[in-house]
Amino acid sequence: MDNSKTIGGTLKKIRESLNIKPSELAETADVTPSYIYQVEGDTQMPSSEYLDTLIKIYVSKSNEPPEDKVRRITELIEMTKSQYIEKNQLRIRKKAERRYDVLYELVSEN
Repeated sequence: MDNSKTIGGTLKKIRESLNIKPSELAETADVTPSYIYQVEGDTQMPSSEYLDTLIKIYVSKSNEPPEDKVRRITELIEMTKSQYIEKNQLRIRKKAERRYDVLYELVSEN
């Protein structure tokens, strides 16, 4: 799998483009290095606070042209938003099914 197309892969690429070690970023973002590895390995969704910190560092330290920064950040936000929505839709769907299955059971008992 091409991890540059995942949230974690994109975040890792941004971090590496800034020559920042995970331990340095962890200290700045007030998270553990383990959290950074989990996010970059796509086993943990990044928090909005973490994304905010990394984006601010990227915008201030990257030598990329402004239009490239905007494109990369926009892609990252869209990717994260899509995954967040997908994850929460599944959670909400399961909760609704449990709740309404109980109602169907009540109706079928009467």
